[in-house]
Order: sequence, then C-alpha cells, then structure tokens
Amino acid sequence: HPQYCAAYEWLRRPESEGGIGANAIIHLGMHGTVEWLPGQPLGNDRQSWSDELLGGLPNIYVYAANNPSESILAKRRGYGTLVSYNVPPYGRAGLYLDLANLKDLV
Repeated sequence: HPQYCAAYEWLRRPESEGGIGANAIIHLGMHGTVEWLPGQPLGNDRQSWSDELLGGLPNIYVYAANNPSESILAKRRGYGTLVSYNVPPYGRAGLYLDLANLKDLV
C-alpha cells in the first residue's frame, strides 16, 4: 500500500523536507509488519522491503520475552534491537459465577 510506504518515508525524511526527522523507530507489541514483508527468509540483502522502508533508522522493538522465535525474526528481518519484558502473571478474577448468573438473567 502506498500509505504504508509513505509513513516510513515520512518518518525518515528530515523536517526541512516535510518529514519528522525521526532518529529511531520504536515498535511496541508483537506481530509487527516490517519483518514480515517480502525479502530473504534468512536475512536481508539490501533489496528487501525492510531495507527500503527502514533505511538507516534504528528499529527498537519492545517484545515479550516469552516469544523468542518471533522476536528473532524481528531482529533478523527488521534489524530490531530487542527490549524484552516479562508477561505479568495471570490470575482468576473471581467473576465467573457472577457473569454466569448475569447471562442467565439476560
């Protein structure tokens, strides 16, 4: 999509040329897009889409530590500098019975 490419171009361009002159890109969360674009499956070759879109911008990728296989793709294909975090523990909210009762009432 042209808008997708234009967004990266706008980030890279200096302010004097109508961009914002970003010094880096920070991706938050999993399943970004730049690392899944067409290119070499084992790394980039300077003709890959991620090369074209990111240019020389550092790509800082905040990624969950419990998903190492996909974070490696972000690192390899999107030149990501990974900043990992642990997923908080899950616990029961204790609302299951109340929600079931509410469903019966509805």
